[in-house]
This record gives sequence, C-alpha cells and structure tokens, in this order.
Amino acid sequence: MKLDRRLFEGKVTSSVVYPSFFPLRKNERVINFGCGVGPQAVAYKDQYGEMVGVDLNEERLEMSKILLAEHGIKNYSTLCVPVEKTGLPDASFEKALAIDIIEHLPKPKALLDEAWRVLKPKGELLVSVPAMHDHYVHTFRRIGKMLGRKTVELPSGHLDAHNSAHSVSGWQRLAQDSGFSIVRTRASTLFPPLHLYGVPRFWFKNSGIRTVDGFFCTLPVLKRFGQAYLMVLRKN
Repeated sequence: MKLDRRLFEGKVTSSVVYPSFFPLRKNERVINFGCGVGPQAVAYKDQYGEMVGVDLNEERLEMSKILLAEHGIKNYSTLCVPVEKTGLPDASFEKALAIDIIEHLPKPKALLDEAWRVLKPKGELLVSVPAMHDHYVHTFRRIGKMLGRKTVELPSGHLDAHNSAHSVSGWQRLAQDSGFSIVRTRASTLFPPLHLYGVPRFWFKNSGIRTVDGFFCTLPVLKRFGQAYLMVLRKN
C-alpha cells in the first residue's frame, strides 16, 4: 500500500483553523465522519479523550493507522461503515466532525440525522460545506480547457465527487431541519485553492497571514465567499 502523504500533509495543514474555532476537551469522545486518512486527529492532537474515525474507504483507513502512529496518536480508532448509518449507540459522543464529506453524499441530510442521533444532548458538530471552492475549480478547469489542457472529471456518484449542491443558506436550512441550531460560522479561508495548482498553502502556514485571513473570515458578508463555510451546530 502506497501512502498518500501529500493528501495527508495538505489536509493537516489546512486543519490548523479548526481547533480555535471548534475546541475539544480532553475528556470528550469525538466522532469524525468521513475521516479519510485522519488529518483532523493530528490537528487536534492531545485535545480529546477518544476519536473514532468513520469512512467507507478501507484503504484510507489503513493509511490513517500508519500515518497517525507516526505522530504518536493512540486514542484513535476507525470504523469502515457508511457515515449515514454507523451502527454506533445513541447519544455516545460529545462532539463530532464532518470535514469535506457532506457534499460527497447523495443524501446529505442522512449524515446530519446520524450526527444528531449519536451526539449527546447539547453535543456539537463542526461541519464544512462548499462555498466558493467549486466555483474556483470550475473556472480554472474552463480556463485550462481553453488553453488545451486535458482534465479528467470524476463520474457522478463517485465517492470523491461532489454529489450534492446547495447554497450556503440551503445547507443551513438542511442543518436546522435535522434538529440542530447554528451556534457560529466562518469561512475556512478567503484564499482560492491555489494548492491545486502547485502553490504552497502559505495562507495556512504563515501565522500572520492566517490571523488576518481569519479576521475577515468571520465578517458577516465575506464569510460566505470562502473556499468552504464552517458551521458549529448544536443538538437541540
């Protein structure tokens, strides 16, 4: 098995914004929906009691075990089941993460319903939903085609394809329809996804730039124009 270190390290870098926006406590059990290779477990290292990563891609789960062991993380376990139907007990987690996953599902509300079920009363979920990311990608792809570059698009229904599309307001309504209240929101970053074209993620790595970016990411109008829109949801 070849480890996808580039994917892992890139997502660890971009996860740096989560802990301050959505802090965890050392006594909490956390479920990580669509965990993939487990970058959030590294970003939150030593900040949770136990984290359970749920994903349908068995190979990525196996990668996560190796990569997280390299970081000395021992309080992390994985479960290879659909995120919409984990089979885990009701009200068994204090916190939940759903980063870069909900837009890949054909029925995203099923994930929100499952998160509501496994969270304890007043438990909280951090979920990211697409904002400008897809618009940037589609624009860059059109420009690439005009320049004669070949692009390969994932077929509809592929696990890595975006299989659901809503406006930011539409995602908010979906969360509220699942019994959540919206606690706070922000953009992930206002920078475009330049890393897709070989530019290092300086907007996450440079603390000064990240601080300035983070300030503008919380402003009411601008936060809807980030790559992704982050919502902290609380179980009512």
